[in-house]
Amino acid sequence: MKVLFFTRRTLHLQPGGDRVHVLETMEALRAKGHDVQLVLETKALRAALKNTSWDVLHSFNIGRIADQYPCYQARKQYPKLKWAISTIWVDYRAYDRKRLGLLRHLPYRWIEFTKLLGRALLSGDRWPALALLWLPSPFQQFAWAADYLFCTSEAEAHRIKTHTGLGQSVQVVPPGAEHIWAVPAANKREGWVVLGRIEGLKNQVAAVEAWIKLKGRGMNEPLTIIGDPAPNHPRYVRKLKTAIARANTLGVNVSWEPAVPPDHVPHLLAKARGVLIPSLFETYGLTALEGLRSGCQVVLSSAAESAAQLAPWVHLSAPNAGAIADAVWGAHQIPKEAMPSDDMSWSKAAERLELAYQIPSHFIAFTGSRGMPNRYGGYEEMVDHVGRGLADRGHRVWISTSSAHPEPHYHYPGIHRAKHWDPETWMGSAGQFVYDWISLRSLKRFTPDAHIALGTTSSGPWLRWAFWRGPSPLAVHMDGLEWMRGKYSPAVRSYLRRAEKWAAESAHYLISDNPGISDYLRCYPQPIVEIAYGVDPVTPLGAEALHAILAPLGLLQGAYTLILCRLVPENNVAMALQGLLDVGTVAVVGDWNNPHANDLLAHYGHHPNFIRLNAHFDPTYTQALRQGCQLYVHGHSAGGTNPGLLQAMAAGCRIAAHDNPFNRAVLGLEAAYFGSSQELLRHYQKVASLPDHRTASANYNWNDVTLSYAELAGKMRLNEGFTKDS
Repeated sequence: MKVLFFTRRTLHLQPGGDRVHVLETMEALRAKGHDVQLVLETKALRAALKNTSWDVLHSFNIGRIADQYPCYQARKQYPKLKWAISTIWVDYRAYDRKRLGLLRHLPYRWIEFTKLLGRALLSGDRWPALALLWLPSPFQQFAWAADYLFCTSEAEAHRIKTHTGLGQSVQVVPPGAEHIWAVPAANKREGWVVLGRIEGLKNQVAAVEAWIKLKGRGMNEPLTIIGDPAPNHPRYVRKLKTAIARANTLGVNVSWEPAVPPDHVPHLLAKARGVLIPSLFETYGLTALEGLRSGCQVVLSSAAESAAQLAPWVHLSAPNAGAIADAVWGAHQIPKEAMPSDDMSWSKAAERLELAYQIPSHFIAFTGSRGMPNRYGGYEEMVDHVGRGLADRGHRVWISTSSAHPEPHYHYPGIHRAKHWDPETWMGSAGQFVYDWISLRSLKRFTPDAHIALGTTSSGPWLRWAFWRGPSPLAVHMDGLEWMRGKYSPAVRSYLRRAEKWAAESAHYLISDNPGISDYLRCYPQPIVEIAYGVDPVTPLGAEALHAILAPLGLLQGAYTLILCRLVPENNVAMALQGLLDVGTVAVVGDWNNPHANDLLAHYGHHPNFIRLNAHFDPTYTQALRQGCQLYVHGHSAGGTNPGLLQAMAAGCRIAAHDNPFNRAVLGLEAAYFGSSQELLRHYQKVASLPDHRTASANYNWNDVTLSYAELAGKMRLNEGFTKDS
């Protein structure tokens, strides 16, 4: 595997935990046979990517957005390239607002950019690209663009997930400590050390104040602070000097020395009694591992995210002088046992990385539905199941969601619900065109690995232009051939056929959910991927629960026919009512607020066997209706694989279906089909002999559907099977 590492350009000039992290990870991966190279300059990164094919681009420290931006650009330019980030995320926002005086009132984006300029000017860090000033939420965009985020602890992973909304793409890879080679311990260990750059977040002043308190308890151990001052923290450096001078005046043995070369650290720790990490925050606190590896007692700030993990071997302390003094005193009185030497290692970290690198992780976007969670059926049910399934497998999922969705605050890890204005409530169907256009424009800046557009009715005109939708590979789910539906006028049907053509010709793949649809779509040159819908396994309701739902509706178990669908002409509700109302009770479930539904009521609503029920999306309610019926009539004559039909199959309903290629592809040869009210009546009269389709429904499971979409996304990312350029 070829892995290109990219990190801060001062890596070799300024010591730090991230330097150890980078170099040791590289060496551990090389030891396992991987080709690993390190570049520090943006120009060198671009040249390396242009001249050589790499499997993984691995960057470090997600909070250094000037360092992440070149990788973000590279990920967009080279979609096949996997991008991993070892996050090492220190969130400076609260601390910065305390120390920056009047500057704290500026937007934090400006504060961060000013800090980047200061680092570049004073420390030699990378100069930030001006584009970062206008890039909205760069941290969020980098996190979602990256294939993998590697955190050093569960606490950091939880913080990253909470901040970004990501899920399984965030993984934990703890660091190692074997870079601290074995040095014979001094005959008599003495003194404590604080290692790290001199800055406010490292909290060295609190350590000095703790030593003043310990002097009062009679402890005379020396404290040595080792580190170079951070260029942009001059006030804190002055504060530390003042604290040390005061301690020395009181007879406390505290000193400050410059940073030592990495190969001096093992010798330093071999002589020390203890290592103190008093930080206000640490992502891990690699120094704690180094101290444990060297046989030192370790006092670790409880603000370190490794605190819970290392608690058996370290003394924990709140990051204030009193608590630090108590912890150091306790370490002298009751020393902790040594940490097992093989418990954490860079070799184990490399094993986790090489496994993670091989797991597919794509950024997959869905447009064209009303969003999730499912409150509508159809596309929304598919997006709900598939979106959650993809996120659980480590993919990042972007789902366009209507502003009118009844659950605006729903969240699922790894899924970004992109909420867009949906004016359909007052514009009617024309609002769908506005909603789809806004969704596509919003998605364009994310550049997902795979864009899956659901339907063509209101998106077809926009999908034909890459200017609107962006350059991402596009697969269009062709729905159920909308232009065939009888509810539309000739003019509308003509437009629908044209919209279908626009969308199909713009796509790299066409998605069909039924062999009948696939046969029709062969009129287009694009490759066709057939992915049916799924259905959840059904647990039958108990007799009491079933009666409690059916009785108030005037229904008796096994004594009614059920029709559950959209009340539109192509679903043949009138044909079913004409054939069955005179011989038994028929319950019709749907949305009655449309002209065709009103016609049905006018013609059949007066019949004593007719029961009108309003559409209801409570799964227990609909399961009761299916479980209790003697016959389920599926009159759909257009469209592909219908979710309602799959649900009836899973519920064990006796089914009579309209005779067409779509329904035959689902139910097979041994099923009851009708093309007239007389044929339907004959099936009703021998309903007891109709087959049970529960076994066949097992072929339509959401796990397989999810895997099919993941496989399609992988092909789209790798440009496999394309017949046209994007």
